[in-house]
Amino acid sequence: MERDEGRARKRGEAQGKRRIMVLLVIALVVMVACSVADAVGWKLPFGGEPLVGGGFATGEDAPAVQDSPKPSSEPFDPASYQQLDYATVAVDPDGYKDQKLYFVGTVHWVVEDDDKTEVDLATSISGYEDIVYARVDDSVRGDIRLKEGMALGIYGTCTGSYESTSAPSMVADQLDEDVKTPEQQMVGEVQEIFDKATFDKTDKGYGSYEYATTVTNTTGRDLRDVNVVFGLYDDSGTRVEEAFTSAYSWAAGESAVFGDRSSTDASRVKAEVLSFKIDGQRYSAQ
Repeated sequence: MERDEGRARKRGEAQGKRRIMVLLVIALVVMVACSVADAVGWKLPFGGEPLVGGGFATGEDAPAVQDSPKPSSEPFDPASYQQLDYATVAVDPDGYKDQKLYFVGTVHWVVEDDDKTEVDLATSISGYEDIVYARVDDSVRGDIRLKEGMALGIYGTCTGSYESTSAPSMVADQLDEDVKTPEQQMVGEVQEIFDKATFDKTDKGYGSYEYATTVTNTTGRDLRDVNVVFGLYDDSGTRVEEAFTSAYSWAAGESAVFGDRSSTDASRVKAEVLSFKIDGQRYSAQ
């Protein structure tokens, strides 16, 4: 037992001596390297950039660090910006580098810094996908308060792909608040169908009236669970009652009848879209 303890102690002492020797050798190598560097004017890795073929670059030879892209200094002209489909740009964002682009979407994320704000702009209809990453300098943002969920248009200069993703990135040249989110635009398209509709009123007797309209889905998208409210107005223009109608399925290009009964003998009918679904995503006018 004592013999084993003695061997263990000697092994530990030997290992400690070897560690000390290794550290001394490393220290000696570093000292020599520093001396050589001082003599020839090299900069070590933590003070410069390596030269191709060996050694390290001096201050004059070291590559300059590129400044962050800045907003365009040219006079702003919205006509000079291309409004392209997100998928077109996302195929090769680097191919659009330095080009002037315009995107409209929903602000999905906002990160404020000292002199700039980073914005994730969701350009998909659902408002959660197809992200464009934009840097907005304070000189461009001005008094605009950027917040999540707001509709925003960004005129900017493309800087290629964002980091290691295929998403486009850009530096904002101008912001446009007078826009609608992709969801609002889609709801507006469906509402426009009903705004152009004419309503037939049929007296069903016993104080019951039926109001109906036949409309065609011109959105180019298949709609489901379409919910519509009919506002019924009297001769004075007062909204006196509401009737509700819906369609479970309304395919693109298909005509459908929307109607409901009421006890109100209305002089005017106005249809308002409440909600619908596209590919399982719910869109609401609220």
